Amino acid sequence: SGISHAINSLESELGVTLLSRNRGGVVLQSTDEICRYLLPKFAGRTVETFYLVCLDGRRRVNYCGILSEGTLDSVPVFVRQIVEKVLAVHASFVIMAHNHPSGFALPSRADIDTTREVIRALGPLSVSVVDHIVVSGEDCVSFRDSGFLNR
Repeated sequence: SGISHAINSLESELGVTLLSRNRGGVVLQSTDEICRYLLPKFAGRTVETFYLVCLDGRRRVNYCGILSEGTLDSVPVFVRQIVEKVLAVHASFVIMAHNHPSGFALPSRADIDTTREVIRALGPLSVSVVDHIVVSGEDCVSFRDSGFLNR
């Protein structure tokens, strides 16, 4: 419908998911579901952009938004900002995602180090990092599926 299209356009422009549409819950469990949910959010982005997706105990999205934007080949990620958002929305699980607009969707050493830092920060809060997704074009690489979450 026209309203649905307008909401989707607004979400894309603002980089957020409007919570009121989400009460029934978009459930994200599989890598495929996560990638289908995230890929459109990165369409047309020309600088690295970091999204945080927070999930409740049933793995329903209760927050999705841009936490920072960077340059063509880097984006600042602030662990404190992630922790604050997770606590504010009472998340049980998180998914991190960022894009590589200049090339391949392969995680960099910095991406892996940052992910480990976030896992260490959220552990004592009993919040699990479900995945960290790197997007480039239509490619979507999962840290979980690639083994980077367990190393």
